[in-house]
Order: sequence, then structure tokens, then C-alpha cells
Amino acid sequence: GAGTMAPVLANQAVLGATGAETDTLHVELRDVTDPTIVMASANVVLMTNGLASCNMAAPAGTYWIAVKHRNTIQTWSANPVALPIPLYNFTTFATQAFADNMIDVLSEGIFSMYTGDVNQDEFIDIFDFPDYDLDNQNFVAFEYKATDFNGDGFVDIFDFPIYDGNNQNFIFSIHP
Repeated sequence: GAGTMAPVLANQAVLGATGAETDTLHVELRDVTDPTIVMASANVVLMTNGLASCNMAAPAGTYWIAVKHRNTIQTWSANPVALPIPLYNFTTFATQAFADNMIDVLSEGIFSMYTGDVNQDEFIDIFDFPDYDLDNQNFVAFEYKATDFNGDGFVDIFDFPIYDGNNQNFIFSIHP
């Protein structure tokens, strides 16, 4: 709400978190003609204002942008992007992602990547549930865990509806 995200890293007791950091992402620039080739990559911190700044040593050109996260499905730019680009904003429309593969979680016109892919196989399915269930049963708290889907610092029943809805809707990664 209010155009900002929760400070997940602080909620999960990550050492050095300042309270302005939401999460970490891995961003890749992929070759346009062969998207299996990673041309450059960087680990970045997503801030509570929704910005993540990437500095990569990539030659001028056009690339797919691929974003990975510890519990979301891979999300790619809708189209190849010419560098240098000052800003690529995934949040403005679902159409910013390849195959419109994002969701407006709060119906506020701010789009998000799908959460629940704990095992990072690009599907939110029953194979992600055992890890969540184990952490939920063990009352895991204040840890940076892929099973904390809502980022409140606890793996609990409030995380389940996020996983369950995406599992029931057969959410999976779509990219070139």
C-alpha cells in the first residue's frame, strides 16, 4: 500500500538490512537470437520504493531482461530492450513481462511477479509445497527463506494463500 513495499530483508533479520530494502534479485541480460546465452548478470537489491539499480558490463546492443528471485517464477521483459536504457519498469502493466505473465495483486495497477516457486523449476506446483509445509510446521521465523511468500519474516498460514492461488491457477514461467 501507499506505493511502497515492506522491508522484507529487515523483517527476515538479514544482517546489514537498513529497512529500505525489500529483497534481492538476480538480473540477466540474454542474447536476442539465442536466449539461453547470458551476456551479463548482476545481483541487485530491490528497494521499498520498487527500484533496483543494475550496472552490468555488457556491450551496446539489444537484450532480453530476465529477472530471477528466490521464490518467484522467472520473469522476462516483454520484448528485447536496447541498451543503454535508463529504466525498465515491470510494474506498470502486465504487458511489460513476456506473455503478460504478471499479476496486479492489490488491484491498484501495480504489477508483480508470481510467487511460490520454492524449488525454482519455473512452475508453482505441488512440488513447492513440501518445503513450505515443513517450514510452516517448524515455525520458521526471522530467516531469509524462500517459503516466506509474503515477506513478513514468518513462514506461517498467511503465506499459504499466495502459494495456493498460484498453484491452482497453474502459474509457470513463460519466456523465449
